[in-house]
This record gives sequence, structure tokens and C-alpha cells, in this order.
Amino acid sequence: MLTSLFEIIGPIMVGPSSSHTAGMVRIGYLANQYCKIKFRKIHLTLSWAMRQTYRGHRSDCALVAGVLGFAPDSPEIKNAIAIAEQRGISVTIDFFAENEMPPNTVHIRLMDEKENSSSIRAVSVGGGSVLLTQINGEDCEIDPVWECGATISEDFTFDRYDDVIAYCRDHNLTLSQLAVLYESKRSGFSEDEIRKLMHKQIAVMRESAAKGIAGQNEMLYGLTGGNDGKRLYDSAQNSQSLSGATIMTAVARAVGVMEHNASMGCIVAAPTAGSAGIIPGCLLTLQEERGFDDETLVDALLISGFVGVIMAHRKVSFSGSVGGCQGEVGVSSALAAAGLTAPCTQNPETIFHAAAMCLKNLLGLVCDPIAGPIEVPCIKRNAVGVVNAFVSADMALAGVKSYIPPDEVVDALIDIQKRMPVEFKCTVTGGLACTQTAQCLRRKLEKELNR
Repeated sequence: MLTSLFEIIGPIMVGPSSSHTAGMVRIGYLANQYCKIKFRKIHLTLSWAMRQTYRGHRSDCALVAGVLGFAPDSPEIKNAIAIAEQRGISVTIDFFAENEMPPNTVHIRLMDEKENSSSIRAVSVGGGSVLLTQINGEDCEIDPVWECGATISEDFTFDRYDDVIAYCRDHNLTLSQLAVLYESKRSGFSEDEIRKLMHKQIAVMRESAAKGIAGQNEMLYGLTGGNDGKRLYDSAQNSQSLSGATIMTAVARAVGVMEHNASMGCIVAAPTAGSAGIIPGCLLTLQEERGFDDETLVDALLISGFVGVIMAHRKVSFSGSVGGCQGEVGVSSALAAAGLTAPCTQNPETIFHAAAMCLKNLLGLVCDPIAGPIEVPCIKRNAVGVVNAFVSADMALAGVKSYIPPDEVVDALIDIQKRMPVEFKCTVTGGLACTQTAQCLRRKLEKELNR
């Protein structure tokens, strides 16, 4: 199945997590579509790896929301369990045994009043994408196609940057033109339809950034004040930042988007919710500084998305619970570097080297949210991703190249994702999550949630 640009720059979703919120809504919706039963009970069986994170990511609410037919961007997600109860539908939860199922696996069993049942099993694979693996006990492997269009061509796959450079040269195409051609062949959408969809992503990015830096974010767990984006933005506008107004404005927007995300606001996963602030922070600020129009921003996002598509076709995981935060903040930072470079050059090699240098800087980054919620350290890591992207873009535009070719940098990422210990993959057992402060918070939250 060919990956859509809009699964990299997307989906549009309610936070806080693309794998554990948006992906779970989509898994729930698969039950809604495949389980033809007038259900009165919803039973969720979650992977062992989710036992410490599902509450902080609102995975239970998201799954029930999908079963009830809500979309990933619905504001009703956080109220889904209460809505189910109002409709006379009960919800129960248990877990698979440790190591019994891959991370992010969910089994949904729907039952009617006479205990007749129907079920599905699926895996959230990162960035909101999911794989359906079982229907009513029968194994399957279905990669559902969402609003980004149906795949109609399997013979236009790119999984190496060298091949893309050669194709652009041989067919006299810019990288953004090839990105449009790819998505058109993949989905059947026209160029106009593709560009309109990307304009929609920009509008959501712009709105989430504006709401984020307004400083009125109601954080789910209050681990940060919800107004750090505003603090940073005010500092940048008052010329108080040491790193300069451009960098700090971009950082402020990135942090603001992440605070909006952590308060279950609507954002664009790019490619994940945990890294959703980096690309809008970078590109919206570049647009403001350089006076670029939205069409230029669309081209930049098409290129960012295409860089991510190539990684996806190489089986890079964008899920922190599968490959660590290097697959979230690391990849998003690289995509942002490509997008920042794109308005300043038509040379795809320069764009890919910007992405490669950026990705190298965050190889090995672990996923270690403290106590489960996607607030610490995820929000501040988006700030680091912004700075990394700007510096890498500037280096590439100055003629600096990655000594390790871009394709081999992706190979290194894949290798590290496979070797990384499970404790560093969003299990709340390693890294910052095992510090004394984090453990105290975890016990406190568990006590409050179990009242």
C-alpha cells in the first residue's frame, strides 16, 4: 500500500497522541464498520505496553469514540465514554499478557443484549495509521484507506532519495511537482484537489499555532502551565531572546501547538501528534519572515510530506512505542528542515541533505513520557526540533553536505529503532520516566485516577 502525503502531513486530529488517540479512533471506527451488531457492550483488550499510557493519551475514550462513529478530529472524543453510558452502552477494559501482542494492539469485542458478539483486532502503527489484523477471529492484513483517497497505483513507489533525484533530473520535474504526481497516481486526485487538501492542513496548523500562543490551553494533567508558548512568543516579540526573534518565534509556535495538542485541541499530526509543533512552527514563521504566500507553503509541505513518504516506504516507524522519539521529533525535524530549504532552492539533493543532517542530530532519541501524559518531555523536545531544523537547513543552503548519504542515514535510523531497548519506547519504564520525580508523579496520578 502506497503511503499518502496526507498520512505524513496529517491526519487532522484531536490530541494528544497520533498512535494512542487518532489511531485508536480509527481502530474503533473499524469496529463500527466491520462489526454489524446492535451492541450494548464494548469490551477493549489493550496491549500490555499500553497499560501505563492509555489514560494519559485518552486511548479508551478514543476507541469508544471510533466505535460510536466519531472522526479523529471530533471534539466529542474526550466525552465518548460518557456519551456511550448515556446511550446505555457499557465499557470494560483489560490487557493482553506481557509480550503476547505487538505494542499498540487493540482487540474490540462488541456485544448485544443477548451476549452475541462481533470483534476486530488492529494495530496502531504510528502517525495515526492502523493495520486491521483480525475480523471475528479470522486473521487478515488490511491497510485501511482514509479520507486521503484510495490507492489505485502500486507501480510508482519511491523508497530511496537517490532514485528521486534521478527521476527529477530525467523527467525535468521539481521535487514538489514529483510529490504531486506521486499523490495523484496513488489516489486518483487531481493536482488542484491535492493542493486544496494541503491548504486545509495549513489552515489547521495556523489556527492551532494561534490558539497555542494565546496561552489559554487547559492541559489535561497540568504538568506545564499551558502558557509556555505565550511566554516564548512574548519574549521573541520584545527582543529578549538570546537566539533571535526568528528562532524563538518558531519555537513559541511549536510549543504553543503542542500545548494546544495536550489540551485535546485540533492539530495536524506531522507525522505524529507528539511532534506536531515542529513543522508549523518552522514554516509559518518562515512565511512570516520572508513574506511567502500560501502556495509557496503548500509546495514546502508537499516536499516535507514526500520526504516522509520515502521513509515510510523503507519501513521507518513514526511511533515512539515502536522506534523511539527519533521516529517522531527526529523525523519531524528532518521533514521541517526539508520544508525550510525548499523555498530557497530547486535542488532536491540540497533538500535531502538538510533532512539527513537534521535526522543525524537526533538519532537514538528515546520516547520516555513521564507517567504517561504527552506533556513532559514531548512539548519541549519540539522546541529542540525547531532549532535543529533551522540550523540544518542553513547548513545545506550554504553548501554543507552530510558525509553519510541521506539514504544511509535512514538505514541508520531503522537499525537503531530495531536495537533500541523496549524500556525507551513509550513504556514509562526508562529514561526520564524512571526518575524519582516521574515515579512520584506516576503514583500520584494513579491514585487520583483510581478514586
